[in-house]
Amino acid sequence: MTALRRYEAARRDRTRWLVAASRRLSRLEQIANPVAAALRDLALRYAPERAVREQNALPMRYDLPAVPEGNT
Repeated sequence: MTALRRYEAARRDRTRWLVAASRRLSRLEQIANPVAAALRDLALRYAPERAVREQNALPMRYDLPAVPEGNT
């Protein structure tokens, strides 16, 4: 059980970041105002492809930090 607690502690900050980022993206995707939606679409259309690709890949890249034994 101690190993599980260490694992949970090590990933907690990233998990919080991922949930917050997901909520922001969801709000952006569901914009109801037609003008705001058009601006969003325009910004995405002309955003540099590399930047969009890197932003989309960011949640997929993660190396769990090493947690010393006994440190929770």
